[in-house]
Amino acid sequence: MRKNMLTGVSVAFMAAATITIAQTTTTTDQTKRTGLVSQPGTSRTSATPDLPLDMVGIPDASLGTDYDTISKGCENLFGLKTRFRITGTMRGRRVDAEVRLGVVPGLTMRLEPVVQSGSPQFVLQANDGSGNQLANDEHGTLFIRQGNRVVRDKVAALMNAVIGVPISERELFEIFTCPTFWAGVDLARLGPDWFRLVTPYGEEALLETYLHRDASHAWAYAAAIHHALTVPERKWRIDFLERRHEVFGRLRIRSMNWLGEMDRQDDITLLREFASLDADGIPVAETIPATAREISLADLKGAIPLITAPSIQRSPSRQVREPARR
Repeated sequence: MRKNMLTGVSVAFMAAATITIAQTTTTTDQTKRTGLVSQPGTSRTSATPDLPLDMVGIPDASLGTDYDTISKGCENLFGLKTRFRITGTMRGRRVDAEVRLGVVPGLTMRLEPVVQSGSPQFVLQANDGSGNQLANDEHGTLFIRQGNRVVRDKVAALMNAVIGVPISERELFEIFTCPTFWAGVDLARLGPDWFRLVTPYGEEALLETYLHRDASHAWAYAAAIHHALTVPERKWRIDFLERRHEVFGRLRIRSMNWLGEMDRQDDITLLREFASLDADGIPVAETIPATAREISLADLKGAIPLITAPSIQRSPSRQVREPARR
């Protein structure tokens, strides 16, 4: 049933109720205004326990009931508008930038930096009115105002050029809201307090999501590992932090080597400043000038990832380089 939910999604989306979430609003006020209460799967801690990466999963269909409880309410989520701050390091360069995102998975997406004045330096967008694109196979457009340039490629490839991680529009929506919601029945138990779900995104990526519980907390999303299956294969660990009302308040993304260890190349935190699950949230497409010059991702060279550009940093700082390895 979940896999068929995109049928008629535009009609259902426009008929959905508006839910607005802001970190500065108290839980009582949120409940009065949105009718939401705290959901199972809400993160209560700011740290993620070590993942049982070395354990062999045991298939367990009974975990489906636990997962249905955690993901309760996710089936009514059709779109997201959010603004978040990205801080940390990416490819050895300091990042401190604000980004605005609007996404209706399978239909449309728009991502751009937040600037104090004028137009954003770049806009990444995807439009597919049919809603039939395969996950991680959505085609997008990256318009760069400097030089009046445009790049057309898969959304995951364009996201890699913008933020340094090759995430598709559907996966981006899910890691902010309900990870692995479109997964099948690939549930594996990892001891008494962990289980794992795996979601494929086309033939180019996998999201391996870990859920955890302890003596004082019920099952909740803990972290995930994004596998980029293209050559060379790369991995990123995504820690899910401070989740409330089907939207995560903070995500930490770190690059990993082939052994599953943090390689210190990428370490960024996405801090949500605002989020809205909005019935009128279909983002407006940017009009690309007819005079825009077509280029390839290879032409951007050292400018990638664009999120590290000094002109969009909240507080420009010197470049950070990794120490030499012996």
